[in-house]
Amino acid sequence: MKKYLKVILSSLCLGFACLFTACVSPAQYLITTNPSDSSLGSVIEASQVNLNTKAEGSKITLTAKENTTTNPFICWIKDYKTVVAKDKQINLTYNAASAGNYTAVFSELTQNKMMFASLASVKFEIDSDNDEGYTEVQYNIQYAILSTGSENYSTLTENHFNLQDTQVNTDNRSVLYFGKVGANYEYALKVNVVLKNQSGDLTDDNFEFNTIDKSVFDGNGNYSASSKLGGFGTLTLNFEKLNKDMNFEF
Repeated sequence: MKKYLKVILSSLCLGFACLFTACVSPAQYLITTNPSDSSLGSVIEASQVNLNTKAEGSKITLTAKENTTTNPFICWIKDYKTVVAKDKQINLTYNAASAGNYTAVFSELTQNKMMFASLASVKFEIDSDNDEGYTEVQYNIQYAILSTGSENYSTLTENHFNLQDTQVNTDNRSVLYFGKVGANYEYALKVNVVLKNQSGDLTDDNFEFNTIDKSVFDGNGNYSASSKLGGFGTLTLNFEKLNKDMNFEF
């Protein structure tokens, strides 16, 4: 009887132990890190984060380290498309939401090495002969990476603004990645625009743009893409190479 009691008590203890440790069991979420250019900087914890499985909910710290003062750190970009932090050190919670790739972006001195550009502003000008009384524009900007053979479009960003303003500055957090040195990704862009008038009536159409890659940017790292739709208006997307003075809104 004592022997059976021991077995039962041991099983209960083991069950309670499993119950209380379930929330800290090793998880399999993948977090990878890399610098935008290894000659400009590094990520201190890269090997630790890439190789270890951790308890879900545990904290992870990523630290960007500059190699030179002439190429300062700019920001962290997640999954090559969204700026997520501007401090050199960021703290993550290890879970499904934090899984992904984190790139520490450092300033580049030469234009041909540019890898990331931000959508800085969106401008819409109504045709002068349009008398519909539009007051607001809503836009959804989509892109497809042509250089990878893909024709599938993904949303870069979407927003709306009052047409009295004509132009809206973005939060600078939506970016396009043009590849490492020697690469030059090409993108197709299209934008769905919805115009709203004073009566609340909606009119929508799609604007398409020429392909965009590194070569279209000027010496200051700027590029403006415009598309005109007769009887509707002209839509302009302004892109800017990431730089240390850029203001990111979180």
